[in-house]
Formats: sequence, C-alpha cells, structure tokens
Amino acid sequence: RREINIGIYPSGFNTPPRITSLTSQPSSSSSSLTCTSTASPATTVTWRRDGQPVTIGGIYQMTQTVTNRAAATYVNVLTVNQPQASVLGDSFTCTVTNELGSDTSDSVQVTAVAVNECETNNGGCAQICTDTATSFQCSCRSGF
Repeated sequence: RREINIGIYPSGFNTPPRITSLTSQPSSSSSSLTCTSTASPATTVTWRRDGQPVTIGGIYQMTQTVTNRAAATYVNVLTVNQPQASVLGDSFTCTVTNELGSDTSDSVQVTAVAVNECETNNGGCAQICTDTATSFQCSCRSGF
C-alpha cells in the first residue's frame, strides 16, 4: 500500500500568511509594535529594524497570541522596553512565514511618550533639574 499526499487540506488549513495591520503604541517606559496576521498553518515571525533582523532579548520582547482560531488570526507584539534615543524613529517591519509563503508589512516607526522626569520630586535632583529629550540632568545653582 502506498500513500500519496496531493496537498488537499481541510478547509481553512491552506491559508497563506497575510498581514492585516501593523501599529505602534508608545508609553512612558516602552513602545509596542503589533503585527496582526492571518494564516494556516501557523506562522513564524521575523521583526526587522532598519532592514536588519531584531534579536529577541535585552530591550526586545516578543509574544504571539492566537485571537481567533477559526479565522487563524495571530497577534504578534514586539515590545521595545525603555526605548533609547538610538531606537526612536527607526523603521520596523514584520514578516510572517509558513509553508505556503510569507508576507512583509509596511514599516512603522518606534516612538515614545515624552516624560518630564523633573515634574516628580524635581527628578531627584537637589537643586536644578533640566528635562532633556530622552532623560534629565541635575545641576547646581551658581555658587554651589
């Protein structure tokens, strides 16, 4: 007896990957990039920063959640913790791949919510707190 696989799959199984949205959501301590896609079978996800692969770990964390099994909808989130000035404004893309193909998103930029550290307890500074674009600086009044 020989079995031949001719590529007939149950309904919904043979869905090539398709990205339906890519969004960026900044907060004061991180920026989340959300790549929503549909595909069956499941996909692998690759994130790129300015065309280079992102290595998960350090400031980057990634999660994948199935939000609708029947529709094979996946939500892939790349979280950039405490985005530094060197990351802000960089372009990120998401590529989803399965055995039936791949799809790459348009790019989205990492942004952050501006936080004025000097507004709370003078930033912990004894005298003068100066807010900067990505941090703050303590200094002394003249004569100290």
